[in-house]
Amino acid sequence: MQTSIITMEDMKKEIQATIKQSFLEQYIQAPVDEEKLFVLIAIMNDIKLPTYRKVQYILAVTLIQTALDAHDLVRVKGEASEQPFSVQDQLTVLAGDYYSGLYYFLLSKIDDLRMVRQLATAIKDINEEKMALLYGDTETLHKRVQRLKRIETLLITRVVQHIGCEYIAPLAEEWVLAAVLIKEREDLEKYGKSKWFCGLKQSGGSFDRVSLIGHLSDWIDECLQYTKSDLPLRIQENMRREPYHSRLYRELCGLELNKEEG
Repeated sequence: MQTSIITMEDMKKEIQATIKQSFLEQYIQAPVDEEKLFVLIAIMNDIKLPTYRKVQYILAVTLIQTALDAHDLVRVKGEASEQPFSVQDQLTVLAGDYYSGLYYFLLSKIDDLRMVRQLATAIKDINEEKMALLYGDTETLHKRVQRLKRIETLLITRVVQHIGCEYIAPLAEEWVLAAVLIKEREDLEKYGKSKWFCGLKQSGGSFDRVSLIGHLSDWIDECLQYTKSDLPLRIQENMRREPYHSRLYRELCGLELNKEEG
């Protein structure tokens, strides 16, 4: 079995080469989620599979995530404006469909129908969770965060279950959730709005911005502490090879330094 260490740089080049489409590139920038990519690579580097198969799994998951994120960009813009969708918006939707098609093509090349079924089910479940989150009844902050965790982590958790690494699924969930909540908190701090938490209610009325930022900060701290305490040494070693690719990894290192100083 031939296996080797997969690097972020090599994987990013592979992704760009796979999704490269000169016409689309004139109008849109593919929103590759590097934090999820970082986690997925660290997990894949810890398992014994042929390198080509690990690369195909990473590519497939990244393409699906990119397709879902591309469609979300158009949804968020459409909700914020009553203007008709522009040519760029329409191309963004088409790009999402293009990436989705590439994912099926990649998996067909490695003849893994079970993985195709796993990820197809994950896509269905993610879309159902998004519909419930966006258009369902008013929810508590806890329930919304739990839905968001499933939306953002189902692809990775289905993959790790497929390759027999169920033990790492809870850690991957907390890692990705922390990264997502940090982004939402930053948007609230800088722009006063959030992709997933606008309009959230609490007993007595809506959350004000300061209160919501405080609650998200508590969730982030909890995720980071859980991740820090349960991160296996082998996964830490994989991540330590390229720490500059992950903001969250640097935050975890910062937590460790603060503890030592205290």
